Amino acid sequence: MFITKRFVFKKYDTSRPAWKNHTKLLAHEGMECTGYFLEDDEVLDMVEVKFDDGFKATVYMDELKEIK
Repeated sequence: MFITKRFVFKKYDTSRPAWKNHTKLLAHEGMECTGYFLEDDEVLDMVEVKFDDGFKATVYMDELKEIK
């Protein structure tokens, strides 16, 4: 079963290897997104997120701040 959590994409970490669409990630800094997890996921380094405008990306967990 999937679990979703809401996050703010704090800042794209340019010191790490660039993902495809990295310019779009830079444009999404500070925006809210939804992260998708499996119910039994342990702590992950990366997660798939979908921004409210429909853009999807894989980001590092430390680039996100959970919204409670």
